[in-house]
Amino acid sequence: MFIFIFLSELFALYLLSRSLTKELSHLLHKFTRNKKITVYLLAFLFLPGTIIHELSHHLMAELLFVRTGRIHLIPEIIGSEIKMGQAEIEKTDFVRRFLIGVAPFIVGNIILFSAVYASIHYFYADNKVFVLFLLYILFQTGNTMFASKKDMEGALVLIVVLACIGIALYLIGFRVNIYEYLTTPFMITIFKKVSLYLTVPLIFDGLLLLLLKIINR
Repeated sequence: MFIFIFLSELFALYLLSRSLTKELSHLLHKFTRNKKITVYLLAFLFLPGTIIHELSHHLMAELLFVRTGRIHLIPEIIGSEIKMGQAEIEKTDFVRRFLIGVAPFIVGNIILFSAVYASIHYFYADNKVFVLFLLYILFQTGNTMFASKKDMEGALVLIVVLACIGIALYLIGFRVNIYEYLTTPFMITIFKKVSLYLTVPLIFDGLLLLLLKIINR
C-alpha cells in the first residue's frame, strides 16, 4: 500500500514540477516578451538546483571510474527543449550510464528527505529564516532532481538485459519473492515515512502552481 503511495507521489511530483516550470516560464515571458531572456531568468532561478543536478552526474561518474570534463551552467535552447546545464562525461557501458543518469534523482531524494525530516523534528515556526530556507530547498530540489531524456539513455538497454536475465532465471526454476521482501515491517516503515515526507514538497508545489495559474489567467 505505502509502496504504491510512494510511487504515486513521485509521479505526481514529476508532473507538478513540469507544470510549475511551464507556468513560471509563461509568467516571465509576459514580462520580458523575449524567449532568450526568459530562459536565462529561469536558469538563474533554478541555478542552485541545476548545480546539484550536474554535480550529481559528475560525482557518480567519478565514483564509477568514468572520466569527466567540465560542468556547463549556461542554458541552451535546442529546438523546443531547454538545456539548463551539462556535465561532460565520457561514453561508457549502459549500466554505468544509467547510474550516472539517475544520480540527480538519488541525491535529490536524499536532500529532500533530509530537509523534510529536519522540518518535522526541528521545526521552529517563529524562525522565518529557517522556514524560507526549507521552502527554498524543497522548491529547488523537487523541481530539478528528475532525469532528462538524455540522462535516461542507458535505461532501455538495461531494462531489456534485466528482463532477459529475469526470464532466464525463471525458466531454470530460480524464484525471488520481491513482494515478500518489500512488505516486511522494516520496509513498510521506511515507505510509510518517505510517503509522509513527500507530502510537504507536493503541497508546496501544488499551492505555488495554483498561484501561478491564477496570476497567468
